[in-house]
Amino acid sequence: MAQHPIVAKFGGAVLQSPAGFEALCSRVRELLPTPLVLVISALAGVTRRLESAARAAERGDDAAAHHHAEALLSMHLEYCRRLFPELSLRQRVEGELLQIAEQLRRYLRGIAITQELTPRTLDRVRACGELWAFALVEAFLRREGFALVPLPASELIITDARHGFAQPLWEPTQQQLRQKLLPALQPNTVVLTQGFIARSQQGELTTMGQESSALTAALLAAMLHSSPLLLWTDVAGIRRCDPKLVPDAALLPQLSYAQAHRLAAYGLKLLYPRMLSVLEQHGVEAEIRSAFCPTDGCTRIGPADGELPPVLVTREGLRLYRFRCEQVPPQLRLLEADGCSLFARWEDGETFAVLISSDLAAPGMPEASSEGTLLTLLDPTPPLQRAVLQHCADDPSTVLFWGRPQLLQCFFPGQPTPQLLQQLYRLLQ
Repeated sequence: MAQHPIVAKFGGAVLQSPAGFEALCSRVRELLPTPLVLVISALAGVTRRLESAARAAERGDDAAAHHHAEALLSMHLEYCRRLFPELSLRQRVEGELLQIAEQLRRYLRGIAITQELTPRTLDRVRACGELWAFALVEAFLRREGFALVPLPASELIITDARHGFAQPLWEPTQQQLRQKLLPALQPNTVVLTQGFIARSQQGELTTMGQESSALTAALLAAMLHSSPLLLWTDVAGIRRCDPKLVPDAALLPQLSYAQAHRLAAYGLKLLYPRMLSVLEQHGVEAEIRSAFCPTDGCTRIGPADGELPPVLVTREGLRLYRFRCEQVPPQLRLLEADGCSLFARWEDGETFAVLISSDLAAPGMPEASSEGTLLTLLDPTPPLQRAVLQHCADDPSTVLFWGRPQLLQCFFPGQPTPQLLQQLYRLLQ
């Protein structure tokens, strides 16, 4: 390997349409001839729905499990039809998609028969999303004429045997990279792999937890001394508010590792604590850009000075659990907000409340009182905190809010209205 390769990750938000696949190819062409390692995710929403299928099978609801599985297969087959008008190529890719679907059906039948969903089996079910995406992207890149080396992540990333939240093992993974990845890193060559999935030292397929495609990319960048890591998504960098809800939200062009960690802990999408820990530990910087509009600005994460302006973070898909203080499960007492599973906790002497990702099963937990969105305002001035608190308190949908210096959090069932978020963002300016 004559030069350090580039490591680039394309998330599921990019691969939602043929336009996203075309954008991926455009960015790849711009990065060559430098050797390129390309990390891809499952298409948006697929992993969550696969887990829903597994949970339905565990309950004995065969119809719901079948519905989820067939809907996902139909979605990928429709992508295949739109991406590959050539009959022979389309039929070959369809065959690969159907083989993965048949594996999924077997897993779901086994779960339904035993009415038991082990972490090992759940990993196999959830991995189907990455396998489907890999088949589509590999075929598309080959059709576009790239010199491509497909290397499944299960042949590269070695983890412990903790299914569902496996921890990567540095030395065994480095050994795999030396044997399989480094020889493939040649000029004008693209090495394609997946995020999220890996293999234990015992040879079992594992997954590394929510949003761990970014962790895969960070591990590869660190081991290959590739900086910056390029994270391609559907928005142009990190903004002071979600640009899909507030289109003119200001860009944050530079974040220190510490600032990025803080935003990640409160649930800002695109930033994940485990990814950031690997980057910081190994001195790898990262750039977050739009695959569709690469010149519209980016956020660079690395060593940096300066204060973070007030930022409004929204995180949907969270479940609210409330307890009387004397009834709190002991394991919850020990948890802190981590930006992956637990996003917030409140305690006022009588009531204890937590917000947990709805993607996670919570065995032994009572029924959630509601599911909705957490809004977090970081580093507000006291007047700004009072103004935002008043706006949230006046909104009848707000069910819980909590403030302390440098932080204000509000929880809304469902989602807050775009109008409310736009009003709150105006207060930040």
